[in-house]
Amino acid sequence: MRLSLTTKLLGGIVATIVVLAAIATFFAIRGFSAQHEALFAADFEKAVENRAEQESNLFRDIRNAHLAADVNLERKAAALDPEEAAALFDRYFPLQADGTRRSLDILFEGGRVETIGEVYGVGAFFADGAALTTEDKVAIWAAFEVVAESGQALFGQFSNFIFATPNNGLMIFGPTRSDRLVYYRKEAPADFSFSHLEMSQMMLPENNPQGATRCTELTTLLSDSNGVELMTGCYTPVRVDGRHLGSWGVTVTVSGLFRRAVASPPVAALHWRGSRRLPRAISSWPSRCTPASSTVAAASLSWSSWCATASITSMVPALSPMCLRLAPFPSRMRTFRRPWPRPQSMVCPSR
Repeated sequence: MRLSLTTKLLGGIVATIVVLAAIATFFAIRGFSAQHEALFAADFEKAVENRAEQESNLFRDIRNAHLAADVNLERKAAALDPEEAAALFDRYFPLQADGTRRSLDILFEGGRVETIGEVYGVGAFFADGAALTTEDKVAIWAAFEVVAESGQALFGQFSNFIFATPNNGLMIFGPTRSDRLVYYRKEAPADFSFSHLEMSQMMLPENNPQGATRCTELTTLLSDSNGVELMTGCYTPVRVDGRHLGSWGVTVTVSGLFRRAVASPPVAALHWRGSRRLPRAISSWPSRCTPASSTVAAASLSWSSWCATASITSMVPALSPMCLRLAPFPSRMRTFRRPWPRPQSMVCPSR
């Protein structure tokens, strides 16, 4: 009997120890899990903040390039002889049988132009070539010189540099374009038009009186009828002596953003790689450089695509407070609300 009671007593003690150990383990794991979740969320937030800052710098660089092009354009326009400039325009952008004007092949293939020297990588299309006045030709020739020079000077940063007129005129520096700008140089129909598109409409004085730099929503290249490559374009109005001449532009493809983003993955990804618990990010995506304009992009992201998508959602960041929701554990949702960095140069100053 004594042995039976002892056995029962020991059994009860062991059972109590096991239960207490289980309870202690449960709370220890829970505390560790909460701590690890907090560290993960902090890493994730910091990574997105850093990505937003990098894309802010990209936008700032585009804006500064456009402002420098403005200064160069005014200098060139003042120095050009109108008759000489108009004659050069007629020579290098001859009137075609369909009424359009298109750039000569030498401007893309490479050759020497009298006023600026070596030129390459430029293709152009002007829909109503016969309607261009001498004043128009002088302005466009000055813009051509700026596009050719700026495109070459900035080629390490941007793969293209654009001048677009409000009347369906388009000039592009894009020497590495796989299509070699053939569509604009040779194939675009005479009625090819883009003046109704966002890239043109948001530059008009009535829609953009401050002369702000603005970026389009994701769209396809004008020459891409299959819609294979997505890109966004950032444009700044070109206005001289109150006259709206058109806009400078730089386009950035989604694949280009992916490459930039994948080059620096978030630190948290190193801790959570291979995990089945994927974060859900909901962030504000300003589609233009205006505080009032934003859309919401929501996506469930795997770590293999997180940084690329984060780069897109922060293409033009920092213009209004953004809310990032993280759920590393499906049963929890934590919200972090913080304004992204707002450097003064990012707020699209009036011109």
